[in-house]
Amino acid sequence: YEHKPGELISRMDGDTRVFQNGINDKFANGIYQFGMFISGFGFGFYRCWELTLLMFGTMPIIAAVGAAMAGVMTQMTEKSREGYANTGAIATEVMENIRTVQAFGQEEHEVQRFLGAAKPSEEAGLKRELASNGSVGVTYFVMFCSYGIAFWFSSYLIEWGRSDVGSITACFFSVLFASFALGLIFPSFSAFSESRGSAHKLFNIIDRIPPIN
Repeated sequence: YEHKPGELISRMDGDTRVFQNGINDKFANGIYQFGMFISGFGFGFYRCWELTLLMFGTMPIIAAVGAAMAGVMTQMTEKSREGYANTGAIATEVMENIRTVQAFGQEEHEVQRFLGAAKPSEEAGLKRELASNGSVGVTYFVMFCSYGIAFWFSSYLIEWGRSDVGSITACFFSVLFASFALGLIFPSFSAFSESRGSAHKLFNIIDRIPPIN
């Protein structure tokens, strides 16, 4: 657990903000959306279990996308925070020795050193946002495909006398809102995954026993 000058304060400040972002109202909103998802599908199974079961068949795909997103978000957040800590350490070092830097004319060198330390954070941030937004896009694509199949299958249920228009309409809209709730879980899940990555380093620093008493 070795830290450069200025890195400890920069890391704890940044990691604390990310950790707080994952356990504030986004966490409560995620629980609310999850409850809406469960109740919506429960009501759908009650009104027309065949149609709901058909639409529920896409859930394994969505769950796999969510699991992959969580893994990428945690990994990229950790890399991003490490980059921010390094840039904070460089900035603190330069500002504390600004006269020496100016005396030797090393301003441009320090700027390039700072940009080089920030490059891993930039790349990790781009990958993190790509994973987050890509997972939401795939989720909605799968859901809308299931809606099209549900409309096609509903006509056969009415024709066969297995259900009526009222039950199918109630079932479809309950599952529709439940699916939207599932899509809205991902921002909260993303923030919670980021907070996990930050909390790992944060609690390691807090629990560290210094060798000097």
